[in-house]
Amino acid sequence: MDAKNIKALVEAIRKDDGFYEEEALEKGLTVKRLKEIKRIEAENARLRVAQQDIERRQNTDRVYSQWMQQADAVKRFYLNFDFRAEEESPQFVSLLWAGIDVRTAYEVVHRDEILGGAMQYTA
Repeated sequence: MDAKNIKALVEAIRKDDGFYEEEALEKGLTVKRLKEIKRIEAENARLRVAQQDIERRQNTDRVYSQWMQQADAVKRFYLNFDFRAEEESPQFVSLLWAGIDVRTAYEVVHRDEILGGAMQYTA
């Protein structure tokens, strides 16, 4: 059997009762019952991973929605603010993922420009 063919290996193990006999004996189960338990455990593990993926996506969507709301408020204060452009900045994005709000992240990344503009306006 080709060791690179994972599906064939898994199927061979699944069909080989010898692989399960010792464990079944230790647990006081039939090989058939142990195989069914293993199948259910594997399915439960896949479902847990799928559920975690769904929760991760929902959390990401929720966070992104909050950022969009904050971005709208920032746009009213800084007219040249463009969230899509700021997303290209690794520093800006890392600040957001660290829990910093959009306005503060923008001000940190662009502090020199903002201060220069304020000083120019004052002069």
